[in-house]
Amino acid sequence: MAKLINRADSRKPDCSFRQFLETQPIRGQNRRLAIGFVQGFHAAAPEQISAHALLRAQYASEHMERTEQSRINKGYSALVRYLEKKLRARGAILITGTEVRKVRWQRGEVELVGQQGGVAKGLVGQAAVITLPLGVLKSGTVEFDPPLTAKVDAINGLEFGNVVRLVFVFRERWWPGKDFGFVHAFDKQSPRGGAIRADRY
Repeated sequence: MAKLINRADSRKPDCSFRQFLETQPIRGQNRRLAIGFVQGFHAAAPEQISAHALLRAQYASEHMERTEQSRINKGYSALVRYLEKKLRARGAILITGTEVRKVRWQRGEVELVGQQGGVAKGLVGQAAVITLPLGVLKSGTVEFDPPLTAKVDAINGLEFGNVVRLVFVFRERWWPGKDFGFVHAFDKQSPRGGAIRADRY
């Protein structure tokens, strides 16, 4: 996959991975594996994901200082609790369970309008950092005043994929050696449907 993706030329006009694949001498099972890799590893539709984006991601992965995967023993909620504790210790006020429906902005002031427990609630501050998920931004359920005209094209042009993660633990190694790559099981279905792809650890 690294060799294939590195054939994309960033000096040429961008295209989808599917279009790029059509220009490459790759057929049969290898072609199926390439499409499966993009769908599984990148959670992307080959017709939508940019060949240049894959090239940049490949470059970044090849130049990372560390590549091993790690996990938090107590789960990622432990990280959220840690950050919450640090923020409160520094005097931050955290308001949860509030659904923001409108953001009004003018220079030096921002107002958030929403609901908390079915009751209207407004918050005013000097600035706001908006970290809404892409799906929320795309849905338009939060109104911005003035509108985010300059950002609409970027929001509409971005996509996200859905992933179901399954973790398997084996008593002994059955795979052929270290760093052998990926296991693809195109004809096997996960409990929620969709092909299974397993990373090696």
